[in-house]
Amino acid sequence: MEEKKTMEQAEMNKLTMERSAELMLSGDYRARMAAEWAQVKIRHRRLQEMLDAYREGKLDFELTCPITLLREQALVMQEYVDILEKRAELEGIRLESYFQ
Repeated sequence: MEEKKTMEQAEMNKLTMERSAELMLSGDYRARMAAEWAQVKIRHRRLQEMLDAYREGKLDFELTCPITLLREQALVMQEYVDILEKRAELEGIRLESYFQ
């Protein structure tokens, strides 16, 4: 069941990244903002999954930078997602609507 969920998430990430790449070329700043938000969310989720695997001793490669730096990166990425979401709310932009 977990493997199926992971495969579905990977496919969703791929489709979202493809769609966000299209949106990055839009003349509409709202579409570009939605693309940026989606890309950061996906990258943050992937980094968090890697950090979880590291914590569980299941990382399948050797880190080349300190884990503390990666943790800091994850925190900053989440803060950035939060800021984009607050901005979207203030501007009345439904970020998810660009990916339906």
